[in-house]
Amino acid sequence: GHAGSFKLAGDKYINTINTLTCSNSNGSNWNCLGPFFSTAHQGIVVSMAFDPDDATHNTLYIGTKFSGIWKTTNAQSSSPIWQNLQSSLGLPEVGVPSIVVLLGSPKRIYIATGSAQSYGKGLYK
Repeated sequence: GHAGSFKLAGDKYINTINTLTCSNSNGSNWNCLGPFFSTAHQGIVVSMAFDPDDATHNTLYIGTKFSGIWKTTNAQSSSPIWQNLQSSLGLPEVGVPSIVVLLGSPKRIYIATGSAQSYGKGLYK
């Protein structure tokens, strides 16, 4: 039957997603900074917060609709390196619609979890 063709189509989709690069054919000054995912829905960014202690604005946290909170320490780079913080928080992949990073040491970060399409686990510090 058709099962083989669906698998081939799925593999082609995943390979395309995994090799995405940003194109800027309209002449604008925008650049794609990632993070890039193997499934389309995980890359929906719904919140972001810069670390107020980082005068270079390189430390950036983003919250995604389905794959949690991410951090980069080189946000000003043309290709930032992103680290998913979900495992260190002990959370499953949940949405993070709100992030607050407080000034000072020790670093205090508050995240709200959940979205209309993703269950939440409340507020975390």
